[in-house]
Amino acid sequence: MDRYVILAAVDAATYNIQKATCGWWCTTCQGAVDSWIVDNPWAVAVTGTHQLSFTVQNHSGTQVNDAGGAGWGSSNTSIATVSTGLVRGVAAGGANILANDDGYPLYASECSGIKLECPLASGISGSAQGNVIQLTVQGNPYNSIFVGQDPNLAGANSIFATVNPTGGTFTESSNQTGDTFTPVTSGGPGWVVHTTTQSGNVGGRQITITYTVSGQGQVSKSLNVTAREFAYATSNSPSNSCTLGYGTKYVYTYTPYTHPDNAAVQPGLGLSGTAVTESFSSTPPAGTITGNGALNASSQFNDTLAYCSTAPLTVSMSITQYIAIEAVFGYQVRQNLLTYSSSGITLTNQGPMQ
Repeated sequence: MDRYVILAAVDAATYNIQKATCGWWCTTCQGAVDSWIVDNPWAVAVTGTHQLSFTVQNHSGTQVNDAGGAGWGSSNTSIATVSTGLVRGVAAGGANILANDDGYPLYASECSGIKLECPLASGISGSAQGNVIQLTVQGNPYNSIFVGQDPNLAGANSIFATVNPTGGTFTESSNQTGDTFTPVTSGGPGWVVHTTTQSGNVGGRQITITYTVSGQGQVSKSLNVTAREFAYATSNSPSNSCTLGYGTKYVYTYTPYTHPDNAAVQPGLGLSGTAVTESFSSTPPAGTITGNGALNASSQFNDTLAYCSTAPLTVSMSITQYIAIEAVFGYQVRQNLLTYSSSGITLTNQGPMQ
């Protein structure tokens, strides 16, 4: 009887029933290939805020901002705090802002003898170093500047900055075309603002100072001021101080008012010495006293009108007096009719000039 030998071989592999093939499972999971924080470096003013984004670069080529999905933290909360990417400056100094999203899928491609599920990996993070910069900007107590080029307006038109850290650079700007800035000669950092255009409304002029620290970013502060043009002046009713026997001597005290809201110029603004000029429709009679002057420390000016003599007065005439403030532009602020007669001078107010 013959005997037959039967041989059997067994092999193991992954079998695809649909395609009737055997082999490895290869899985590609789309997701992030890079992530970072913008801005880096960042900068924010003390008590100010600055919004950061957490940018994710996907393998597909798209970029998304994951600021809302990430967790945020600060390396020094006494310097800066952060929430959903919004950094708030607490005190001058440096801090590192961190962002992390453990659940964001990462790009991966892998082959295996078993079926793999996406995502194969997850987790993105980023960091950005930045600085909180102390920047304050201050003008005069009334936040006013005055239209004109008289050098005695410089004190009232000066804007000053305080910064920490020091050693940076400044850039100045105004929302009014044509405004210019000149560095102050002492007490800086500061600038004298030169303007030829009054504000249309109170606080309508915005002066912005931008401070840049190399490698640490930049911050800006704005100051809203009112650019005022001299408009008109009030006058009192002085008594006659002539003691020569004939005529009159009056000393009128004028307080300037200004556009755009007819506000009186406040005392102590540093306008002392600003030119006040007088002009006349014709030459005053001989023996009269008139003359140009200047604003005093109270932002007022005194005008002496004297037609006073030891002998009887004989002239009879009327002329118009014009009063203006500011040497270069000469803003007319008053018009008076002066009548000269044997009794002296009579002043008739012809209205404020605006």
